[in-house]
Amino acid sequence: MKLPLHVNRSKLSSARGITLVEVIVVIAIVAVLTGILIAGVGRIKESANASKCLANLRQIGVASALYCVDHNQRLVPIVGRLPESSYHKTWRVHLEPYLPDQTAEGKGVFWCPSGAYNEPTNSTKASGTRPASYGINNYIGLHSVSVAQESAFISDVKNPTGTIFVADIGLVANLGDDPSDWVDRGESVATTSYGYARFPEDPLWSSDPWNVFPRHGGHVNVLFYDGHVGSLDVVTDIMDVTVGSRECMYDNE
Repeated sequence: MKLPLHVNRSKLSSARGITLVEVIVVIAIVAVLTGILIAGVGRIKESANASKCLANLRQIGVASALYCVDHNQRLVPIVGRLPESSYHKTWRVHLEPYLPDQTAEGKGVFWCPSGAYNEPTNSTKASGTRPASYGINNYIGLHSVSVAQESAFISDVKNPTGTIFVADIGLVANLGDDPSDWVDRGESVATTSYGYARFPEDPLWSSDPWNVFPRHGGHVNVLFYDGHVGSLDVVTDIMDVTVGSRECMYDNE
């Protein structure tokens, strides 16, 4: 039996296609959800990188403590000459015997996963330099240019719990800008630097821009002289403090 015409029309009406407006709405929802997902993944990745960076600094702290034990309680120098070499070896090379998992290129614990990385040249490998994301506090660090010129004793640090030993560094391309806008040129520390961190009020803060670098959401990961690690706000904890004040954590006061 043939169905009434009005029934067929009803079925045709219920089977109509998706309108353009509905398609646009669906696309917009998918785009929003995708953006939220990507942002969440980015935050999770950076959180993991920051945690790995702090773990690196803890290992550097342990290696530094072992170095002190083997060297009559003296601190590892920023740069010093080893007995068997004519080159000035960076502090990272001095610590490598206590960090046997390091690669020939110097990655491993000396490189923050959030940092830029350039492969070292053959000459930098031969000279004992290593690319790295971290630098010793140049404000109170000591350069020991020969075996005879010994570095300082750990007891010379007045406040080991509150004084920065090693920190995130970068070659800042635009130091005069707001720290949130700083750009790390991503050059290998090994090519032009011994691996030190300059802080505000250092005479060469502007002219030799191997400075502390906030690569973790405006924070600088640091290792203190007593071996504990932390994450400091680059503005409130570093830029806005004055040498000699109670809040200053890089002046050894």
